[in-house]
Amino acid sequence: MSDNSACRFGVSISASTNLSNKIDNVVITKNENLYLNFNVQYLHYIKTVNDISLYLGSGPYYSRTFYKSGRWQYRENNWSVGLNGIIGMEWFFNDAMSLSGEYGMSAGYNEKRNTNTEGDYTTDSQSITIGSGNQFKIGLSVYL
Repeated sequence: MSDNSACRFGVSISASTNLSNKIDNVVITKNENLYLNFNVQYLHYIKTVNDISLYLGSGPYYSRTFYKSGRWQYRENNWSVGLNGIIGMEWFFNDAMSLSGEYGMSAGYNEKRNTNTEGDYTTDSQSITIGSGNQFKIGLSVYL
């Protein structure tokens, strides 16, 4: 955006399936996970010395998690929304590329729903969390 500011967009998608197997003549059916995360961050560069910059950033995030266990007929449907903040250092080894390291914190609202798909029970919970879920990141940035 300028010499002292930037905007960053992030998308994370993760999915896994644990297929069926047999343990002690008991069939274990598959478990499925799906994780989605979207975030936007505004970065402000505080100081640049030679090719090294210190920066601060913050912005909103939204995440969604789905889990299904076939053996126990159990499902989870979770979502979270909140704000995250970061402090980092970036080394510009090229005019359009850099290496960075950063530490992050987040605060958010979470809702979780656990359901037995046979209809026996459903539990809902809400919480507010403050923590360092994505504690430390190392990255390569390309500026267009």
